[in-house]
Amino acid sequence: MHYRLRKLVTITALSTLLVAPGAFAEEMDHGTLAAAVRSADFPCNHVISVSESAANTWSVQCNSGTYEVTRDEVSSSKGHAGFQWTVTHKTIKGPGK
Repeated sequence: MHYRLRKLVTITALSTLLVAPGAFAEEMDHGTLAAAVRSADFPCNHVISVSESAANTWSVQCNSGTYEVTRDEVSSSKGHAGFQWTVTHKTIKGPGK
């Protein structure tokens, strides 16, 4: 009986991971986001905070500023899927400006 229960739990857990991979996309790795910011020629030595602002779009506060980072899926002519990052610097206006 325990073998069947253990097998059922294992199959259910693996099925959940395969069926809903997008469920884990919400928490993007800080190192990946910092690398995306740096690849757009903006400085980002340390990520202070991250908040998801839309699907595949994050507001990333680095030690050097705040950036909006978007990840778009692209496919090549050979059918391989990949990602393209778009990074924009967010200008934050102070009070009275």
